[in-house]
Amino acid sequence: MTLDFSQYAAALHLATMWSFDDIRNGIISHMDTLTATADPFERIDVSLRCRVEKWLHPAYADLCKREGALQDDEVERLGLKSGSDMARSRACDDWEAQKYNYTAPDARTLPLKLECRSCGRVMDLDDMAPYLPEMEVGDALDLIKLEPALEYM
Repeated sequence: MTLDFSQYAAALHLATMWSFDDIRNGIISHMDTLTATADPFERIDVSLRCRVEKWLHPAYADLCKREGALQDDEVERLGLKSGSDMARSRACDDWEAQKYNYTAPDARTLPLKLECRSCGRVMDLDDMAPYLPEMEVGDALDLIKLEPALEYM
């Protein structure tokens, strides 16, 4: 008998709730093989509910890369803050150049502010500092990780 992502998610929820760490880790290891085909919204729900941080940002990235805008019911499912941050991340659709798409308006101005040429978003270098070492060119996770409401809590 083969279980799908939803069925494993139910077992993971119970293992997490009852602190069965060994069983929980085994379920997570098996579910890792199923995340590529699972619904991104379901992955987000399970990630947050069962405290599996490694599934969260890739699920958000899949939503950013898909065709078409988020539907009203999808924004409601994400929540207002996460939905608006997701929409802002989707608006910057030039993922290839995103890492290098920030320019300093005036390098002599401190604190240094960076402005995205695609969406006009302005950030302090301090806001980006924790993410810069792990950013990779062409990765949709770049912007996702910068949105406060899309952070793992």
